[in-house]
Amino acid sequence: AWGGPYTESGPWQSSWGVQHDALGLADLVGGPAAFGRKLDDLFTHPPIFKTGAYNGVIHEMIEFVAVGMGQYGACNQPSFHLPYLYAGIGQPWKTEYWTRRACRELFNAGPDGFSGDDDNGSNASWYILSAMGIYPLTPGHPSYVLTSPEFDAVKIHLPSGKTIDLTAKGNSEKNVYVRSRTVNGKSWTKTWISHADLVGGAKIVSEMSDRPTVRNLKPEDLPYSAKTELRNR
Repeated sequence: AWGGPYTESGPWQSSWGVQHDALGLADLVGGPAAFGRKLDDLFTHPPIFKTGAYNGVIHEMIEFVAVGMGQYGACNQPSFHLPYLYAGIGQPWKTEYWTRRACRELFNAGPDGFSGDDDNGSNASWYILSAMGIYPLTPGHPSYVLTSPEFDAVKIHLPSGKTIDLTAKGNSEKNVYVRSRTVNGKSWTKTWISHADLVGGAKIVSEMSDRPTVRNLKPEDLPYSAKTELRNR
């Protein structure tokens, strides 16, 4: 049921609010593989809900049903990070699929351009970052998860005079998966990039494909997780 301990959401959406420790949260449900299956369930489960403590239907309930992506309420803050958790457990191809689908289906330049209210620019910010192919999964940590860019090319001019160049080669509505990636001309297997590397002047090139690149990742290839940091102390 929605409400009570859950703000504008229910347990389907808010049980994942541990952005800073995807691996630690995965341990509680049996490990990364089991965690991935639970995420799969979230994105495919019918969008049904109980009004709970709200004692009536609020607009966020209507909007998440309209999104049509299971229990994923892409239009509201409790769900913003959910597709990025896949990258946190070593399944970045699923992050790529869901972020590209959300960017394509839920945002446009028309009067229905947002799937929900923008809430101080949060919805727009999610789209801009995701469409560029970067997202700050852990608030306050100087790193970004890398995903599938919707734009073929983006150049950001920084106050320092340096630039961030993001290029997606072979990009299309069909080619939503990243086959390989380079940063400043060097092969990049990490699913994240540090803030320092980004603002230091980064040229990120993603080779796109219509097939997911399923692979085993090294621990250092995964985004920040508190479990790893604590273990290394």
